[in-house]
Amino acid sequence: MELARSVTALLAALSQTWKTDSDQLRYLRHHALPDADLHAELLVANDQQIGDPEIHFDLHPDHLLKQLRALKAIDYETRERLRQSVEKWRRSRNLRASEMERLQSGLLSNPEPEAFPRLLNLLNAAGGGLAEPPADVMAGVRPYLPLLNLLSTQSRDPRWLPVFRRARRVAIALGEPLPGGYHPGELSALDEPRPRWVYQTGRGLAIRRQPERGLLMVGANPYAETTGKIIKRVVPTDPAGTFIRDRDWRYELRSQSIPAWADRMWQDKTGLIHAAHPEQALFVLEPATLNQPNARWRLLKNPWPWATDVGVDQHGLWAEFTIKKARQRMRWIAPGSFLMGAGRGEPELDG
Repeated sequence: MELARSVTALLAALSQTWKTDSDQLRYLRHHALPDADLHAELLVANDQQIGDPEIHFDLHPDHLLKQLRALKAIDYETRERLRQSVEKWRRSRNLRASEMERLQSGLLSNPEPEAFPRLLNLLNAAGGGLAEPPADVMAGVRPYLPLLNLLSTQSRDPRWLPVFRRARRVAIALGEPLPGGYHPGELSALDEPRPRWVYQTGRGLAIRRQPERGLLMVGANPYAETTGKIIKRVVPTDPAGTFIRDRDWRYELRSQSIPAWADRMWQDKTGLIHAAHPEQALFVLEPATLNQPNARWRLLKNPWPWATDVGVDQHGLWAEFTIKKARQRMRWIAPGSFLMGAGRGEPELDG
């Protein structure tokens, strides 16, 4: 099997696995793709679609649905070998890992809630009226949250709605992204109070019930309704951020300075922040929301015809180009100079 097809097949197979380690990745290559070499395995392990390759070779949630669809497009013989290899490995895994993999692999087919008793038991304990769910319950639900977030965008089965409601409570307490994608009109069924808006006034914070220019929405319960005061407000010595805490919520307000990759930044009439790269790549800063806890830069204008995709992540500005099926990501580096190579005092320099 040619290299590109081997990489495609292995990436698609990872949509069926959870907490994949190097042993499982190698097992898949040896048993499902006997003609694939180590090069394919290394390319998969270092692919940008892998969430955290230093720990596990799991697909990032943003790419999981894509690879689930890619698996369906693989030829039947290869897909069957991959399925059999995953099933053999799955038999050796613990109960939670098996449930996670079944939930993940069935996202596109809308799995039934009753098929995951461990998940339902954990969510019932976390959202069934307990004022303070035990730490082990909260920790047990955490791994399911990214998959529930994806499932909530796929599922139209009303039986999942109570599960999503309980998952939201756990996500809020853990500071994780909230499951979204509810049916039209179903959001009101969650009975959440209307959001409040907070902005800075000198060294203090003020609350408004209606949005105004330049305000930041911080959630439904940023202060005590009975007293009208922010609960446990903590202003750190670091001027870059302020924290607001209450029983169910934790908010972090950060100042936004001009990014290292931009030469200018401005605010439009609606209060949104924009930034421009010297070569006229334009971005807008999308504010944080309940389903997106951190603000993020969204591309408005791509000035580079060769770039198939441009974006900003925690490491800075990047651009990708594609040749046939090969994709390469490049990072923007600030202009300057640096020393490269061995120094004059390097041992055996002339050897």
